[in-house]
Amino acid sequence: MDGFAFLWLWIVGVTASYFNPILPGFHPDPSCIYVERTFFCVTSTFTWFPGVPVYASKDIHRWELVSSVLNRREQLPQFADAPTGQDGLFASTIRHHNGTFYVTTTYVSIASYRDFVMENLIFSTADPYNASSWSIPTKVDFIGYDPSLLFDDDGTVYFTGAAALSTGTAIALATIDVDSGSLGPISYPWNGTGLGTAEGPHLYKKDGWYYILVAEGGTKENHRGSIARSLTVGGPYESDPANPIVIAEHLNSSYFQTVGHADLFQDEDTGLWWGVALAMRSGPDFVSYPMGRETVLFPVSWPGEVGGWPSLLEPVRGQMGTSLSGKSGNASGIPGTRDEPDVVDFDVSSDFPTHWLHIRYPEEAAYVISPPGHLKQLQLGLSARNLSSVVTRNSTIPSIITFLGRRQTDTLFSFSVDLEFHPKGPADEAGVSVYLDEQRHIDFAIIADDQVVDGKRLRLRSFSNNENATLPQDVIVPLPGVQEADAAVRLEVRAENTTHYIFLAGQVRRDLSEDTQMTVVGHSLASLVSGGYTGTVVGVYGTTNGEATTANTSVAYASRWSETISEGYRRASLKSRDSGDCARMFVSSRKINAIYETANLHHARVSEDRPFAITNASLISMGLTTPELMRQATVLVQKGQIVAISPGPDVKLPAHCEVLDAEGGAVLPGFIDIHGHWGGFFSPFPTQSWKMETFLGYGVTKIHNPASSNVAGHIERVLIDKGRMYGPRVYHTGDVLYGSTQPSVYTEINSLADARDALLRIKEEGGDASFTVKNHQVVSRSARQRLLLEAAKRDMLVVPEGGWSFDWGLTYFIDGYTSQEHPLPVPELYDDFLSLIAASGSSYTPLAVMNYGSIFGQHWIHQDADIPNDAKPRKYVRHDIVEILIEVKQAPNNSYLFFNTTLSTAKLAKQGARTNVGAHGEQPIGHLFHSVIETMALGAQTPYSVLRSATIGNAISLGLQSSVGSIEVGKLADIVIYPPGVDNVEKVWEQSGYVNFVMRGGIVFSVEDGIVELWPRKGRNQARSPLNPEDVTRGGEI
Repeated sequence: MDGFAFLWLWIVGVTASYFNPILPGFHPDPSCIYVERTFFCVTSTFTWFPGVPVYASKDIHRWELVSSVLNRREQLPQFADAPTGQDGLFASTIRHHNGTFYVTTTYVSIASYRDFVMENLIFSTADPYNASSWSIPTKVDFIGYDPSLLFDDDGTVYFTGAAALSTGTAIALATIDVDSGSLGPISYPWNGTGLGTAEGPHLYKKDGWYYILVAEGGTKENHRGSIARSLTVGGPYESDPANPIVIAEHLNSSYFQTVGHADLFQDEDTGLWWGVALAMRSGPDFVSYPMGRETVLFPVSWPGEVGGWPSLLEPVRGQMGTSLSGKSGNASGIPGTRDEPDVVDFDVSSDFPTHWLHIRYPEEAAYVISPPGHLKQLQLGLSARNLSSVVTRNSTIPSIITFLGRRQTDTLFSFSVDLEFHPKGPADEAGVSVYLDEQRHIDFAIIADDQVVDGKRLRLRSFSNNENATLPQDVIVPLPGVQEADAAVRLEVRAENTTHYIFLAGQVRRDLSEDTQMTVVGHSLASLVSGGYTGTVVGVYGTTNGEATTANTSVAYASRWSETISEGYRRASLKSRDSGDCARMFVSSRKINAIYETANLHHARVSEDRPFAITNASLISMGLTTPELMRQATVLVQKGQIVAISPGPDVKLPAHCEVLDAEGGAVLPGFIDIHGHWGGFFSPFPTQSWKMETFLGYGVTKIHNPASSNVAGHIERVLIDKGRMYGPRVYHTGDVLYGSTQPSVYTEINSLADARDALLRIKEEGGDASFTVKNHQVVSRSARQRLLLEAAKRDMLVVPEGGWSFDWGLTYFIDGYTSQEHPLPVPELYDDFLSLIAASGSSYTPLAVMNYGSIFGQHWIHQDADIPNDAKPRKYVRHDIVEILIEVKQAPNNSYLFFNTTLSTAKLAKQGARTNVGAHGEQPIGHLFHSVIETMALGAQTPYSVLRSATIGNAISLGLQSSVGSIEVGKLADIVIYPPGVDNVEKVWEQSGYVNFVMRGGIVFSVEDGIVELWPRKGRNQARSPLNPEDVTRGGEI
């Protein structure tokens, strides 16, 4: 079935039966079999213990962790000395023969390229549900890795593996005695298609033919799977003309990448074939993918004719279209991957959950559940070795590390633990860590500090050896609140967007009489813990950092272990990010090039290295989905980007740093008007647009025009970016693609070629700003779908004009448009339709000021406010416009549909849908944008939710969230600063338009009395043309 067939299934409303990954969190190199009506799978674990988990399922999408192959020290003593997190047990394969299960794997220990070990092992059991029944392994005399077995019909057993030769890898084949591990003569029958690094071989026999499936292309961008066949096991092998048969759907756009290292297996009861492979939720950028290589499932067609080739029935996506038996969706028995929180209270006589992990073998005495005097707590004995230590042959420090954690299984999650810790040694520390390996981890800990009264502080520290990694500065702060004696501190890690972790702390009252108030301590990047063979594990640790441990060494007590995933995001993300050829899959991958925006366009104005600091800020960063407020914060900016964020007043600033004291005023990211029209280049003064200055003066640092002249909009953007005109960042759709038959605006889309030509014209004429396209009154749904398909190929987002037809609006959401602009033309949206919008992945821009079917909402705003006498609009907007903005005819509230619209929008927001904020460019511009913010909260949205929509929410809808929309390290410095007294969310919402200062790409403006540049140059760069008659000086013109 081809892509168009699956697009049709989506269009007519067939819902997917399961989601990938089926084994979330790092589960690389999967291998599966079907035995006695049960599917069994194993994956690789490297230096994590217990090692090589065995999962079982009766229906292929409800999985249970039933045992681990490596579960006791006697099986593999040398595992204790695996040097790094990228050593240990490599690719595992599971097979079954005559009542015995066999798991082959390789123990790898690479101290150097001259000092390495590759021990190939065969574990076996008759009962995979009984962990203790897994055998001590049989060793195979083979220098290589990725072993696999085939039990042939005549009783011969074949061994395949990736031989490590001086010339590289080669796929090896030999007979084997599985009891002794001895191999027959080795041959090299087929080494892939020539892409290189052939590995992970699996040998199959079907209908008298032998097939070899191999992984090739390395472990990242070019990773894939290819297959060959032969009538004799030794070859020669014929390569499948369709190779690679296992590969990411779109190398330049798919959310799931590096799809490969696959295994094929058959449901012998139904005859259906399936495949599993590793894949990464990285997108094509390979920047932030902390969960690493996970297990995905796909249906396979393997024809019954002799010598037929296997092929994928559909490519690997987050939401699969293949039906499975039972309830739709994934219903895993693996703890922490279900809807409910993963909560552990360390009850007396309880054991650790089976999915929890240690780094190598643990020291069992270091972990005591509910010791005397510490009911429902886990006692952690500190280890001398810390999380950054590599095990070496000559090391005098024991290889044991005190760490206990569980896989990060979801993009968005919250993990917390309450920790009691009183460090005795000067280097003692205990805390939580987001851990990938020795060189990549983020530690949030209580550390010893004899300079403070209670002898301890909190420290957030990041480690990464990734290429081009920029590590945030350590954050060291006092413990939160006034610490009670022996009170615990709650340490929390939140991943509330795709790029950053947020770390919070709060004092836990011993009597639990109040909820713990959490304070943001700092942030770090998911990109720092992305890469390698594994994925992140989140958990608790304790170390003396090299000091020998004794009976008097500190201990820590952990309690109330809790992890909660964002289930709604998981489903919506997996559906929207890889949903066939729909345009919405590109929302998450589109981003501004920050270097281009700040360094190239502003090189003449922000070229010096001088830093700029905003101090004493009440920071509302919008990096979280729940309200947060960082008091007395400092935001450090350099070369137009945010380089550091520090809580508390005691921050040491760099030398020669320019400082702006916010005096306690609120500091937020710049606002984004996602739907704003303006006069463009046709304004009265083309090089000094009062409209552009007005947007900026009201804190709008980015604006998206969904209907503009390609050329005129591009020219105006260039003038702003070159500093010849003040204004926000400008993005636009260019000329609208109309379905109207009026010759001057009609666009014909009768073929994919028509759609392609229309989009190429927009891209060529509009330049970098044109990454969106708008269609309006295109009656033919097939024409609209052609536009979607061609836009997807060009990384363009499609934002259609809604409001004219409910039926059209329905198909916009079903077909996968990026957003729908304007409210749907019905008084109320009911729950079924709201659920559809939320599940679609599309966003919704209700534009309450432009409700069709009633008096426009802007008139209610005009009658409710005295705009002509408001001082701020008179400073920015032409007076002839301001003075007519008064409604002399009052209308009752029930004459305005926008109240219904805001109510439906609030319901949508509660269901997890993105609801955008835009003001349509209605007068008075700038002022009306903030009026929309106010009216959206009338529909029962919280003020924070609306402000979030107007910042990071709008950025996400445009795919710009990696660079703008929130105040986070690495993002562009687009910031608004409010006056003293406007210092929390409610006050900002009430006075959102009355900002003191605006920073746009590191350039600071005072905006109280018009636009005045404060830094890096003081005063205007060009005299402003007169705006009103009273502004005309002698000899001037209007």
